[in-house]
Amino acid sequence: MQEYQEMSVLIYRKLKKINKQGRVPLYCRITISDAGKDEFSTGIQIDPDNWNQEFQQVSKVEPRFKIINKSLEQFKTTLDGHFEKLAGTHELITPQLVIEAYRRPAPESPKAKAERLSAEKKVYLLFSSDLDDLLKKCINLLLSEEKLDNTTANTVVTRLKLDRLRAELEITLAEMVEKAKTILLEPARHKTLMMAIDEFLLDFLEKTMAGALNVNTLKKRRCAKSRVLDFLNRERGVTDVLIETVNHTFIVDFVKQEQVFHKNNHNTIWKYVQMLKEILERAVTVREWIPKNPFEKFQWAYCEPEEKEWLTMEQMRYLIAFNIEDEELSTIRDIFVYQSFAGPSFSELFKLKLQHLKVIGGKTWVNQNRKKTSSKETLPLLPICLEIIEKYKNHPRCLRTGKLLPVPTDQHYNRCLKTLSELTGIEVLNNCHQARYFFANEVAHAAESDLLVIGLMMGQRNPKSIHTYIKPGRKKIGKSMEKIEEHLYGEGGALATTKPAETGARIISINFSKRSQKS
Repeated sequence: MQEYQEMSVLIYRKLKKINKQGRVPLYCRITISDAGKDEFSTGIQIDPDNWNQEFQQVSKVEPRFKIINKSLEQFKTTLDGHFEKLAGTHELITPQLVIEAYRRPAPESPKAKAERLSAEKKVYLLFSSDLDDLLKKCINLLLSEEKLDNTTANTVVTRLKLDRLRAELEITLAEMVEKAKTILLEPARHKTLMMAIDEFLLDFLEKTMAGALNVNTLKKRRCAKSRVLDFLNRERGVTDVLIETVNHTFIVDFVKQEQVFHKNNHNTIWKYVQMLKEILERAVTVREWIPKNPFEKFQWAYCEPEEKEWLTMEQMRYLIAFNIEDEELSTIRDIFVYQSFAGPSFSELFKLKLQHLKVIGGKTWVNQNRKKTSSKETLPLLPICLEIIEKYKNHPRCLRTGKLLPVPTDQHYNRCLKTLSELTGIEVLNNCHQARYFFANEVAHAAESDLLVIGLMMGQRNPKSIHTYIKPGRKKIGKSMEKIEEHLYGEGGALATTKPAETGARIISINFSKRSQKS
């Protein structure tokens, strides 16, 4: 004979399991008459001060309080439903049976599944479209703020407009982050490749708006999304795929499209591959959406261009002494000279302020964090750099912005350098990044500085990265061969007795033609 049983459900805070963020999990305790009690976690975490135990609800000060309270009500209703079903099939119902029934996914008809997936897809596509729109607006805002920092015009009205726009976009961004928790981070939802890309971009956008990352890097990451979408449409005839289906073949086909259809060179493809790898790595390590990164066995490394050009020391001396009547071009020349003898990246050159200078041991050091590598560019400044800083300390743009040099945008800077190239006849002068190559080779390496030290001066986080900049030219190779010749032919050298007389040398004829083959 079946006994009559009653079930009660209690939701409470598990204060003993408070985490590092000061939040506690909500637990569900099921008590059934004549069968005891059992409990399990609801998967919801809250601020312990925002819980009302009498009503078993979170208060309005808790973020997402409406969603949480609604989930808790549905939670209880679902448990009651499982209890009623079990009452018709079991003589004695235990809390363990109810918990097991709750955790067991209910069978879903094909039609219901299709409708659910279709509804989820519509919600996600709307979210993705809104995110694209927000990315565009935030990028335009950040670029406008950079441009405003560099102008000498009356900017009070423009600054107020940008500040209001930033406040509006930050509110929208916060709302987008909250939406992502229920759309992108919902555990039961099937995760796709485009969802992984959007989750990555949203995280990158938050950090960029906070000033931790560079807006130009965000633009490149955003471009990766359009490339993947183009590939899915063109090669697979779809707009998205489940993230677990992304495999080695997918990556190979993606690279092939970049090679054949877009006709991109090796290093451009490498950038897209690197971005996609970074996105999937986050899906593995941060979100745990997939067990491993499909890029683990894929090989596609950056190919260092064979030819890198920069000014020689003779050309630099000519540039410094060249009489330039145009005031703007003269200023650009001075900025380039400073960059060439101090070696900062453009981003750090653009942001250089008095706070980055420190006097240590009678020398003025520049000590600046690099946003790109999260490392420091640190070195004592040469006299020529200090002279240029002194020259521009009263420049209107420096006085208004608090910067040490009146550096324009990188696009304008490079355009002026090309104009200087035409004016001075120095053909290799065409972009500001050449200044870093000049510093690495003509200034630091030419003085026999240690490569590791040069890397530290240039803010390279990985010591191996300095090899990207150090490119020994003919002069350096020639000097090295002179040392080798002296070592071999000098006194005590292995070939000292065979050194030819100064009056003449024996010419050895070498025939490079193929040897005649015997029949």
